[in-house]
Amino acid sequence: MVSVAIVALVPTASAETVVGTITVGSVPFGVGVNDVTNKVYVPNFGTAGSGHTVSVIDGSTNTVEATVGVGSGPRRIGVNEITNRVYAANSGSNNVSVIDGTTNTVVATVPVGTSPRHVGVNEVTNMAYVANSGSNTVSVIDGSTNTVVATVPVGSDPRGAGVNARTNRVYVPNFAGGSGNTVSVIDGSTNTVVATLVVGTGSLGSLDAGVNAETNTVYVTNFGPAPGTGNTVSVIDGSTNTVEPTTIRVGNGPASAVVDDEANIVYVANSGSNNVSVIDGSTNAVVASVGVGISPRGLGVNKITKIAYVANSGLSSPPVPSNTVSVIEYEPNTVVSITSPADGATLFTDFGLALSATPGSGKIADGGTIVPRALLSPQGSLMTFVQVAYSNTGSVADGTLTLSDGGTVVGMLSLTAFRGAASTTFGVTLGVGAHTLSAALSLSNLAGSSTASASVAIGVSSTISSLASLAFAVSGPAAATYVGKLTFQVVSGGIVTAEGLLGDSASSFTSLDLPVSVSSEQNLLLQEPIRITVTGMGTITVTVSITANGQSHSALITFNGGG
Repeated sequence: MVSVAIVALVPTASAETVVGTITVGSVPFGVGVNDVTNKVYVPNFGTAGSGHTVSVIDGSTNTVEATVGVGSGPRRIGVNEITNRVYAANSGSNNVSVIDGTTNTVVATVPVGTSPRHVGVNEVTNMAYVANSGSNTVSVIDGSTNTVVATVPVGSDPRGAGVNARTNRVYVPNFAGGSGNTVSVIDGSTNTVVATLVVGTGSLGSLDAGVNAETNTVYVTNFGPAPGTGNTVSVIDGSTNTVEPTTIRVGNGPASAVVDDEANIVYVANSGSNNVSVIDGSTNAVVASVGVGISPRGLGVNKITKIAYVANSGLSSPPVPSNTVSVIEYEPNTVVSITSPADGATLFTDFGLALSATPGSGKIADGGTIVPRALLSPQGSLMTFVQVAYSNTGSVADGTLTLSDGGTVVGMLSLTAFRGAASTTFGVTLGVGAHTLSAALSLSNLAGSSTASASVAIGVSSTISSLASLAFAVSGPAAATYVGKLTFQVVSGGIVTAEGLLGDSASSFTSLDLPVSVSSEQNLLLQEPIRITVTGMGTITVTVSITANGQSHSALITFNGGG
């Protein structure tokens, strides 16, 4: 296997753009998103005699497909994508409405504490955590039975519930009173408070907690009261339960925070300045501000489509009816191309061999392993199976994977809705001469903070006849030792007549010689490249020599053993 160097080009962060406005119910207060079904749920807090509903938005069309009646004064909403259940916290009726996302109907109403304000969901344990601002508690609902299984005392006036399903921790911001400006940390395995953290000095109180499960970081919004005081985001390291000493200055009246942990982007809805602050999670710096509707109070993101939804409550002073959701596209068709260069990937097919090796940089550290391979072809052309590995660690994307030989495309693969790591094999017939192979991966609709990569590995399945000799020799400083091996088979008429191992992975050597001769009626198959482990510093040279069909060839590679 010949691996070439990997080059990953990271696209610059794309500009967030409001691409639409959706009319919903009266005084929309929160947003919940199901990434899997691409549905968006907006609780409408309402006014006297109106509201008290949840608007269901189809994310593929950004239109309201249903309106579900719930309890009085729904504030925030939680979504379990695994069970397709939606939980609306009804602050006026002291209960939680459980909505079946398949039918858009209420299937249960669960009594909780006084004035529930927020619901956080742990999809792994199927538990929902309800922050009851009037009773200073968190109700724990078992999603399998829709019953409260625990009530956890927290600080004064809890308003949020951010959940890290990986660590089974719940972060509850407490808004006011003697326990104001704190976050209660709940261990979901015991339903007990394991830490109380001080945040938001100078603010009225803390309202919401957005969690990045990938980095185990929590972002807490510290509300007002006026420009210059408060209006910040506190950053908590979830691994140590410590608060970073520096807060992030955002807009006025930060009411809600949500995180796209795959893109490592944080969005903060600022109710007093009618905008959304965009925070780069890698630097914890505000990189953009997006104007939205009047008094945005809640937001949510679809991590697959890379769309953010902002609930504009209209609760300004004086109130300005808004009843809308702003739709922000934060990944407008960003394209990234990744090319794997031909370092170490030059293939020769004449009558003999080429010698290639890993690493392609030509350097190896003390104690490292190199993998030289002899490529053998007596025919003047070689069906080479080229394996291309590629990966996309960002959002789901479409794209094209291209294999080129000296700038000429010799293989292409179309990708649809691709995310993760994969590989493919191209079978390519290469003629006599040198062949410089490279791979390029081009992806569209990829998030600005995402990365992708492509690399080439050349695996040859080939035969050679009339082989007289094959030898690997290694030379270098006297202090160095070399161990390695190469497996082979001799095949005649489809039957293996000889096979063996050259060298020993545990024994040192200075050269390896093929112990058999191959006639014109036989084929030699090299099952794997020779693997040589080098211990010692200095310049190391690997030479391969071959005599086949009456011709002799040799090639060498030099490594810097001080790599």
